[in-house]
Amino acid sequence: MRRFGIPKTKGFKMKTILLLTDFSKKAEHAAEYTFHLASRVKADILLYHAYTVTETTSLKEKLSSMLEELFSIEDESKKKIKALAHYLNKKTEEINPGDHKPSIKYLCKPGNVGNLGSTVKKILTDKKIWMIAMGAKTDDCLSNFIFGTNAYSVISNTTCPVLFIPIQASIKDLKRIAIATDLQYPELSPLSFLKDFKKAYDLEIVLAHVSVDSPVETSSGTGLVEVCMYDVRANIEYPKIPYTDIKEKEIHAELQQFSLKSEIDVLGVIHRKEDVFQRLFHSSTTKLLIDSAQLPLLVFPVSMKKISD
Repeated sequence: MRRFGIPKTKGFKMKTILLLTDFSKKAEHAAEYTFHLASRVKADILLYHAYTVTETTSLKEKLSSMLEELFSIEDESKKKIKALAHYLNKKTEEINPGDHKPSIKYLCKPGNVGNLGSTVKKILTDKKIWMIAMGAKTDDCLSNFIFGTNAYSVISNTTCPVLFIPIQASIKDLKRIAIATDLQYPELSPLSFLKDFKKAYDLEIVLAHVSVDSPVETSSGTGLVEVCMYDVRANIEYPKIPYTDIKEKEIHAELQQFSLKSEIDVLGVIHRKEDVFQRLFHSSTTKLLIDSAQLPLLVFPVSMKKISD
């Protein structure tokens, strides 16, 4: 039977949250939420906005009016991101003396709709990014089309967790985080990641064991999930992690219902591009959860284990 290999996360001297913004209402709320979170988990914030430009073989081929429009878009984007950075820096004055005051920096670069992931990937290579944060969907159809293509592009290119923050998410101290996983084929580096949350809050972490199959038993007659949970508690500093079973076909709907009933503050899921073992956490399931998010959704890429060792 496979045993859990819980990676030992190296301590970060400085954690940085990459906050993606498009200056919309949902992005403004995500900035407020992220600032509160950063002040609790002792992280800094790097703001990033990618302003859209038209692809062309050569700038020299553009008419002067088009160049002026391009420079105007760039100037406007930089003004907005500077204003957001200034606003968040002013908020640090409200933080109690002795508590962490996040450092606020920003980047503003050209990009293309639907290809945000590739530019974010470059930032992850250059910067020590601990987590990515961005606003979730709203009722604006056009905004959601752009959001959807960008969101899926980001999670497909990242090596660190991505936090999607719906506009209705309350800005408050976290009490319960649930991680949805299949314990028979575990990827539990998320538990190591959440140690920083555990230090910041009086936090309860719940494992939601998701399976459409019948319970598997070991040769001794003990349920495999129970054995796996014993293994988890023995290898990580959370000796009292509770778990719940979710066995429904519509996994995304069941997880949302469980989270709301159990007063979960953040739902964590593991994103796999392909899963040779189960069909539970394919990219389609992640997309459904993002599309229907009613509370903050923390998406863990399987590739994050490569940077957790």
